[in-house]
Amino acid sequence: SSDLCSQLMKFQFCGGLDAPDLFLSQLAIVTRLPYLRVKTFANHVIAQYLGHKLNYEKLNKFADDAEFKLIETKEVIDCIDYIVKNAATFDVSPDQLARELQQLGLQKKNSESIMKAYDKYKDELRLHFSKSTLKRKLC
Repeated sequence: SSDLCSQLMKFQFCGGLDAPDLFLSQLAIVTRLPYLRVKTFANHVIAQYLGHKLNYEKLNKFADDAEFKLIETKEVIDCIDYIVKNAATFDVSPDQLARELQQLGLQKKNSESIMKAYDKYKDELRLHFSKSTLKRKLC
């Protein structure tokens, strides 16, 4: 029965493995944000992979509005970065990503905010991460 349970708790965006503990603690922080803030964070995190600089000042302002500490802002960025990077690397469908995030306890609107940002740029993200993976293999 525990084997069945562990098989059910594998996530495609985690490469078919369990979600890491650090990620789960970061996800708990994301659950405290309103979905529009999650959407903004997701769009900013994705933009950095498309050639834009991450606007920490703007994200810190959003976090201040949510009464977050600076370290919590960094945790949210790291969490969304982990989601987006892994979802693109493991070619997870947007719908599957939203389902898995909800299974991990993220509210439906928040998971959909991340999923929509990911879906919009999925092809560009896959291309970006396939190039960076190739560079690592060649070095």
